[in-house]
Order: sequence, then C-alpha cells, then structure tokens
Amino acid sequence: MKKVLSLICIIVVLSCKKDSSSKSSNIETDETPSDKIYKDKELEAALYEGFFVTNNTGFDIAIKNNMMYLLKTNASETDKSTNFFLDVIPQNGPLQNFDLSTSEIAFNDSLSSNYSNVAIYRIALPKVSGEYEIIIGQYDNSGRLWTSRIRSNMLDQNINNYKNEYVKNTITNRYLKEFELALKQGYFMLQPTGYDLLVNKNLIYFIKPIQVGVDLDARFYLHIKFDNTEEKMILDFNGRDYTVNQLLGQKYENFTVIRKVIPVEKRIIEIGAGQFNNKGRTWGVVYDLERLYDNITYLYDNQYRDFLGTK
Repeated sequence: MKKVLSLICIIVVLSCKKDSSSKSSNIETDETPSDKIYKDKELEAALYEGFFVTNNTGFDIAIKNNMMYLLKTNASETDKSTNFFLDVIPQNGPLQNFDLSTSEIAFNDSLSSNYSNVAIYRIALPKVSGEYEIIIGQYDNSGRLWTSRIRSNMLDQNINNYKNEYVKNTITNRYLKEFELALKQGYFMLQPTGYDLLVNKNLIYFIKPIQVGVDLDARFYLHIKFDNTEEKMILDFNGRDYTVNQLLGQKYENFTVIRKVIPVEKRIIEIGAGQFNNKGRTWGVVYDLERLYDNITYLYDNQYRDFLGTK
C-alpha cells in the first residue's frame, strides 16, 4: 500500500511540474509580442513627437524623454561593431563621458520586424539640470569617425522633426495604419467642392486625392457636437500645420491629407466643417453622424483606387 501511495505522489508531483512548465512557457510566449509592440511605440513616439536630425556620415538621432535613439539604414558591419562615445557637457557642472559598445545598446531585438532594415541603438541619457550640450559619435583606433553636436535648447524647438525618412525601409508606420483603419471603419464623405471628409472616433481627416484645387491658405474650421450635451466645440486652424500626407508614404504621395485630433473622448454626433477667409466661407458642410449610421453611402469603398501611388 505504501508503494502505491508513493507512486501516486510521484505522478502528482511530475504532473504539477509539467503543468507549471507549460504555464511558464505560455507566459513567455504571450509576453514577447506585446513587449515588442510597446517598444515600437516607444521608438515611434521619439520619431514623431521628439527631436530628430539626420546625419549623412554617421547615424541619425532621435531624442525624447532623456532617451536617445541612433538609427541608420543600410548599416555596414563596421557601423554595427564600432564603439560609440557620448559626452554630456553641462553649462554648470562636470563633464560626463561614456564609452558604449554596440552590443550593450543594441535595440533591434526589442522591436518588431517593421524595423529590421534599420540598425537602431538606444542610450539612456543622464539627467542634467540647466543647459547642456550632447556630443555623440563613433571612433576606432585612428580617432573619431563622425560626430554630432546637439544643444539642449534645440530639443523643444519643434524645428527638427521626423519626415518619414524611413518609409522605404519599414513596412508601415502609425500614421499610415491609423489613416487606413479610419478608411475601413470611419464615416467617409465625398465633397464636390472643398475637401473630402473622413471621421473615425475623435480623428477627422480633410482629404484631396490630387494636387488640384488644393487650398491651404484659407483657414479650416470644425464645429463639433457631442452626445448628451448641448455644448459645441468650435475650432479653426491652419491646415499646413496638420498635413500628414508626407508621412503616409508612396501610396498616398499625390494626396493632400490633413489630420486633426479632437482632444476629447466623447462621442461625436454632428460635425460642421469647411474653410473661410476674410470674405467669408469658401465651402462648408454639416453632417448628422447619427443619421449616417449603417448608411453604406458614407462608407469608403475604394473611391481613391485611381489615385493611389506605388504601395
């Protein structure tokens, strides 16, 4: 009887270990893709929202939230094996310098395959109070191979911006995914004059599929009505400040696309949109979105197929 009980206990223990191992394996498998999605978003936030500057001889640089990303297309084996140096020079304080091997700052393994054709490294910058200068580059036994200098007051000037320089080296980007998702599931309104409209949740696009009749001089306006409130949001803006067609790649290279985010999460039930100048409105429309629900007339059905560029 004791032998039987011992055998049962061994079987139970082995079964528990197998189940535990299976659960552990599942956890690792489940976490990996979500972790990569998070790192992609982190990089894209730096590219689209942070400081970005290209470098003809070395690596391009993106900076956001004290994190620096070094990026290069068609990187050689020498590029991928040559050490980086980083000098951080405070206006008031001691110099901080770092010698960084490419293996310790490599970042591609933390990203999805979307960035497999771009060599990417990430460096956590030291926190410095006051003004400072960053000097970054690579060196070998002969000396420094390339150098970039960045002053801290340049980081918040909104002058050095990413303009989709890696569109030919990546599969997609967040602006393209967001725009094509809106085409699939949003309200789409063709206009005989002015711009076509695309509304998806709190995103509104003004679209011209060809570079004819494009007017970016007249200001745009939006009158937004939300569910369960009589209050309206009234906005007007310069369309040039919100154009994103250059971020959508070759497929939409002939388009003018203006993207405006409505800064609330309330459900939009009515939208008035158009343009105006000092003589009045040049065009305008009003749509009751609740009346458009399930109306296939206001769904995108590949109306732009004849205007699309190379995919």
